[in-house]
Amino acid sequence: MRNILYVIILAVALCACNNSTQKERILDTAESMAVEHPDSAQTILETLYPYSKLTQQQRARCGILLATTKLQQSKAFASDSLLDNSVSYFKQNCDSIELFKAYQLKVYQAMWRGQQDSMFYYWQQSINMIGEGNKTQLYSLYMKLADIYCEPSAEKDYNKAILYAREALTYAETAQQKAYALHQIGACYGFINENDSALVYIARAIDFSQQDKGESNYTTYVLNYANTPGVNYEKAKSYLTELPENSLGRLITLGFLNLNNRHTGIAKYFCDKADSLYSSAPDKYSINTYNSLRILNACVKYTLGEEVSASEGISRNDSISQVISRKEALNNEISSNNLLLQKHIHESQLRTQRKIVIILSIVFFGIILFFLYDRNNKKRYIKIRKELDQIRVNQIELQSIDSENDQNSELTKIWKKRVEICRDNFIRNGWMKKLQILEGNDKHSNGSFLPPAERDKLRKQLFEEFTDMIIDIKAAGNGVNLDDLTLCLFCLLKINNTTISKCMGASENAIRTRKSRLKEKLDPQMYQFIFGR
Repeated sequence: MRNILYVIILAVALCACNNSTQKERILDTAESMAVEHPDSAQTILETLYPYSKLTQQQRARCGILLATTKLQQSKAFASDSLLDNSVSYFKQNCDSIELFKAYQLKVYQAMWRGQQDSMFYYWQQSINMIGEGNKTQLYSLYMKLADIYCEPSAEKDYNKAILYAREALTYAETAQQKAYALHQIGACYGFINENDSALVYIARAIDFSQQDKGESNYTTYVLNYANTPGVNYEKAKSYLTELPENSLGRLITLGFLNLNNRHTGIAKYFCDKADSLYSSAPDKYSINTYNSLRILNACVKYTLGEEVSASEGISRNDSISQVISRKEALNNEISSNNLLLQKHIHESQLRTQRKIVIILSIVFFGIILFFLYDRNNKKRYIKIRKELDQIRVNQIELQSIDSENDQNSELTKIWKKRVEICRDNFIRNGWMKKLQILEGNDKHSNGSFLPPAERDKLRKQLFEEFTDMIIDIKAAGNGVNLDDLTLCLFCLLKINNTTISKCMGASENAIRTRKSRLKEKLDPQMYQFIFGR
């Protein structure tokens, strides 16, 4: 029974080890696919749900990977609690690389939650982890820190945005980085109506971008410069002429620029060209661009004295679209989490049902095996009992034989047969193996005895299995006590004196003395049969 228990424990340990290794393989696979195939990586990671069954290290790693895959797909992860575990685990284990990743992912999670202060906190934590020598990362982080105070859905604080953009400017190394930071500072000044400062900074951004006139950033800088109130008409016009002719933003801006400088006819010309370009591919442009074109149309018509309809107003822009799409993403996240939970509940129910079926099957087969084992034991017992009874009958019949030599010879055969049957039962119960181990075990060679409880248990088992032989010994002797019987049975099992002394709690000299005294208590034939002398 104890061996079976050891096997079960070993099997459970191996299963647990194998299960943990399998989860590590799943995490490795998801990590290799997270960038190029984030949707597949997310599906793989969701097979580990519920994540509470993972180890701390696996849970922390899974939190990073799951948030990364959702970020790659622009999916919300506002309700994801695994990232908190990731931050705690990597902070506790001083893993700065993974902790840096976790902090940046926490920023995006705070963005989905609409927690601007948390966004600032985690960006600042990321900045604190970077040394002053890593200017590229510091520039990037400070620009992101400035951006969170300009988000359409956030509480805007353009003064803070200017402060962090200036800090980023100190770490800018390339002309493109400097141009971008200067433009952001200028745009924020424009939002707080400090137009002179806005024009100065955006003009500097344009100067740093002279080598990249074909880039989209250069176009943005020029358009924002020309759209700033108080801009110099000729300078703005010279910048705009450097942009591609098929740029819708250029045409709309030129329309407003000329309209603001009372060049109504030129403004109408650019407005008509912008209308024609937009109509050729309306799906190519954003809602904000479309709304700007509608405003230009309405202003030109009003200036020319034409009728302006109510439909020329603006009912929607890109900021509203961003807020709506964010709400949709959060709703999709809730739906996805609910589906994942329902799937887990359904799979748990199926697993429970399978476990019940397996347990009932094991119990059923266990009952059958127990029944077969019990029936086999009963059959064996009946068979042995019949053999012993038959031996007893033969022994009784033997008493009618006249020849004493023949009688002694047959009696010895009967005893031998009876001992063989009793010994087989003793071996079957496992006690003979214990005696053999005891006989060959070096730790018992120092003369120590078995504990009293163990000796009593061994004697009881001997007496149960050798009952019929004990009757013969008692019948062939006079004054044979329990210790004498025990010694006789050990000798019939061919156990040496050293082992017998351990089992009986007596010295070897005492065992030899008892054997000598038994010569007087037993008749010569029985003594000869037991001790062989």
